[in-house]
Formats: sequence, C-alpha cells, structure tokens
Amino acid sequence: MLDSISFAQKQRLAYIDFCLLFKGAIYRQDLI
Repeated sequence: MLDSISFAQKQRLAYIDFCLLFKGAIYRQDLI
C-alpha cells in the first residue's frame, strides 16, 4: 500500500517537473 502511494507521488512529481520544463522552454523561446 505504501509502495503504491510513494510510486504515485513520484509519478506526479515527475509530471509536474515535465510541465515546468515544458513551460520554461516555451518561455525561453518567447524571449529569443
């Protein structure tokens, strides 16, 4: 049970990191 919860949290954190990187890349392209 705890393993599945920690796994879901890791997946959510990875998804948030990906979204932040994606938005950051678009923001940098707008600056150029």
